[in-house]
Amino acid sequence: MSQEILKIQPKEIKPPSVARLLPYTKSPDLAPPNPPLEEIGPGTRSMHEDLYASDASVWAGPYGRNSEIVYFQNTTSKFAGICPSFIIDQEERLLTISFSRRSTTLLRLHPYTMKPLYALNLPPRSVRIWEALTNVDAIFASTSGGSYFVMDAHDRAIIPTAKNEIWIVSQHPENASRYFKIDFKLKADLPKDDLMTSAIPVIGSGRGSSKKPASLGYWFVSEGGRVGVARPDGQTKVKTIKLPNNEEIGNSCVTNKNGLFVISSGALYRFELSNGKIMTRFRVPYERGEAKLGQLSPGSGTTPTLLGERYVAIGDNAKVMKVKLHCQTMGKLFDEYPVFADQAGSACENSFIGNGNSLIVSNTYGYLNPFKMHLLEKTAGLIRLDVDPKTHKLKEVWYAKNVDVMSSTSKLSLENGLIYFYSMKWVRKPEAKTKAALSRADWRWSLLGIDFATGRQVYEQLIFKGKPEESHDNGWAVMTLGPNNTAYIGMWRGAMRVASI
Repeated sequence: MSQEILKIQPKEIKPPSVARLLPYTKSPDLAPPNPPLEEIGPGTRSMHEDLYASDASVWAGPYGRNSEIVYFQNTTSKFAGICPSFIIDQEERLLTISFSRRSTTLLRLHPYTMKPLYALNLPPRSVRIWEALTNVDAIFASTSGGSYFVMDAHDRAIIPTAKNEIWIVSQHPENASRYFKIDFKLKADLPKDDLMTSAIPVIGSGRGSSKKPASLGYWFVSEGGRVGVARPDGQTKVKTIKLPNNEEIGNSCVTNKNGLFVISSGALYRFELSNGKIMTRFRVPYERGEAKLGQLSPGSGTTPTLLGERYVAIGDNAKVMKVKLHCQTMGKLFDEYPVFADQAGSACENSFIGNGNSLIVSNTYGYLNPFKMHLLEKTAGLIRLDVDPKTHKLKEVWYAKNVDVMSSTSKLSLENGLIYFYSMKWVRKPEAKTKAALSRADWRWSLLGIDFATGRQVYEQLIFKGKPEESHDNGWAVMTLGPNNTAYIGMWRGAMRVASI
């Protein structure tokens, strides 16, 4: 099968209005981006920008009065086209993975038209039709099959597939019919009833050769609570370990020279690979709490966020969520700070933004998925906390209590100092929590920009306004900033580009 151009057509959406702008001053507190790890090149290399999960982008997002909005919408299947994450490689090529009920596809998209240029079929998720129709929550709760793919220093995609194989896929612009090439398939040591979610190179492998896998292998984690290292045949195998207490892993993992950091449904971990064995350097339990409205998995909804090589931050699952700041090497709890106590609920199903000694924490309590918007409980809240490097204590810098983040992962632009996210407000609120009442409501979705220095909203680009439709929703997908004042937003039925013109 040729990998050229899928039979999926993008559509252009005329902006319903000009953007709303307010003056702002770029914050002097912004730190440089995290230095790229040797195994991973510069730029947008993961769902959370880098392997520190900083969600801090080197690109400037939209900030013009006029925007061009283009929406690639996959209509080939009823449950089709969600693009949960994007990668922009060193050549500024835009890659994503599109999930449908019947297929999973690695795509290279045109960065302006959003037209799919090349495609590679990946092993599809095993979601039967009746499961998709009767248990929608299960679709969103699973991050297996490639949601957390990353890119190495050679611009090869590292994809944890639904077959529990790590596919290392290179790009070949000179060969249109075989643009994507599967260089290696590494088998993860997992039982058939478990699913791999994340895979990243073991730090210390170095850039290595473009013709070989990472020399030390690839970390992987699974939904069933397993941590392992996959290596090519012929290399010494590493025994996979199972976390205690039937703990599960619902989020991605992060890494730096201090090792691998994982948050399970019950604890924060640091692992190291030493002499061919996985060593648990610390395990720090947190308050697991009860299941909250909108949480995708048990316990914490956060991916660990690394602040350099000193701190690691997570959110627990207490009734009022606490931001917890730990020492990266020993796991010692330095401080904890309760957030969003004044809201209807307090939770975060996204990674924190981390820059320098600052954390940006969003409240996503109350959101479920595009098919259950009639059950939505609107909550708000975005807060900036800074770490005092002498006392290791967290201090509130500002609290934007009326900012409604909804579901998209917020991104900080290190170029212009704005925090971007995709948000919904009711124009006419449903009078009851029923689908019939929802059909009589009206909503508006906008791309918002918040000033990192002050917490003030300084930018809004209206995207949609009118009757609720599932295609407007981004369904927990990520937003990624790109070149030329662009934001790419994963949508329930595809992907959207918003760019200043």
